[in-house]
Amino acid sequence: MNEKSGLSGEIVLTCYAEDGTVRWTETIKNLITDVGDIYYAQRALAAVVPDAPADATKVTCMKLGTGTTAVAKNGAGGGIVTYKTGSNAAFASVSRSSNAITYNASWAAGVATDSALAEIAICVTNADSTSVAANCIARALISPTRNKQAADTLTAAWTHTFLGA
Repeated sequence: MNEKSGLSGEIVLTCYAEDGTVRWTETIKNLITDVGDIYYAQRALAAVVPDAPADATKVTCMKLGTGTTAVAKNGAGGGIVTYKTGSNAAFASVSRSSNAITYNASWAAGVATDSALAEIAICVTNADSTSVAANCIARALISPTRNKQAADTLTAAWTHTFLGA
């Protein structure tokens, strides 16, 4: 018997104009980083009795950037390359449906305004600063780059699905 399991991720970004109409929407596949693989394994192990080892430091936010470095499991491509100041968005909600976890975040009008948004990551640290690969469990490139105007609101629904055999 050959069993295969894994984890996949997908982000739906939606940008709303000031009047609430959809300016653009994009669905992007992400890469779970080496740190993300360890994060999920450590979170699962922490729930096991009797050992109950230490839990992972929990992820807290999504961050945006303008860097176009290729996504990678580790190194520069595993973290935010060119951080967009003020784009650290705490999760608005997190939910689970069957074998999938969805992280939701949003950037209101006047926040993370840029004509060339190119990267997004799920991060452990919610500081208003870049997050290197050691602090990101997943990263994706937004290609082509996208424009979030000053009056726009951007939402991200990022789903990680655990795959069985």
